Amino acid sequence: METEKFEIVITSPNAKDIKTITMEGTLDEVKVKTDHIARENIGSIVSAFATNGFKSVYQKHYLSAIKCLSAERLSP
Repeated sequence: METEKFEIVITSPNAKDIKTITMEGTLDEVKVKTDHIARENIGSIVSAFATNGFKSVYQKHYLSAIKCLSAERLSP
């Protein structure tokens, strides 16, 4: 697979805060990174765009999380 540059955009639930992360890698690596960021930012919309692209190539959004008492971790 080819390495490309991507921009990962994190939009907060109220759309007041927008963060952008630039990443270079394959589409599969970007999907894994986007999913990881979405799990850390519950409620935020996380989208991956090709650099200078206007259409997202991957998008992830978790609305809520459940705390697992036995494993003591959050599960989206």
